[in-house]
Amino acid sequence: MKFLLRSLTALALTMIFLYPSAAREDEKSVVGTWVPVSAVIGGKEFPEEVTKSIKMTLTETNYTVDVGGKIDKGTYTLDKKAKIKTLEIKGTEGPNKDKTFKAIYEFKGDNLRVCYDLSGAKYPTEFKSEPNTLLFLAEYKREKK
Repeated sequence: MKFLLRSLTALALTMIFLYPSAAREDEKSVVGTWVPVSAVIGGKEFPEEVTKSIKMTLTETNYTVDVGGKIDKGTYTLDKKAKIKTLEIKGTEGPNKDKTFKAIYEFKGDNLRVCYDLSGAKYPTEFKSEPNTLLFLAEYKREKK
C-alpha cells in the first residue's frame, strides 16, 4: 500500500513538473515569421493582394502584424488544455489597441491555422468562417529564412 501511495505521489509530482514545459511547447514552436496562404472573413476570401501584404511575427508571448505597412502589436497566450487549443490576443499598439480577441489554433510543423472571433465575444468552436459572422479564418505558412 505504501509503495502504491508513493508511486502515485511520484507520478503526480512528475506530471506537475512536466506539464508546464509541455504547455510551453507550442509557444516555442510558433516563434518566427508567418505569412498567410489563405484568409477568409465572414465567409469571404481576402483579395490576394491583401493576403500577400500580411506578415505576422511571433515571439513566445508577443506578436507583430504588418499589413501593407500598418503595424499592429500585442500579446497572446496559448491554452493547450482545452479539447480545441485556444488563443487569446490582446492588442497593445495599432488598430487593435485595447481590444481582446478569442481564437482557436492548430499547429503542425510549418503550418498554423487560426480561427479568430473578431467580436471578442467567445472562442470559435470550429475552423470555419461563415457568412454574416465576424469569424476570421487564416492559414499561415512559416516564412523561410
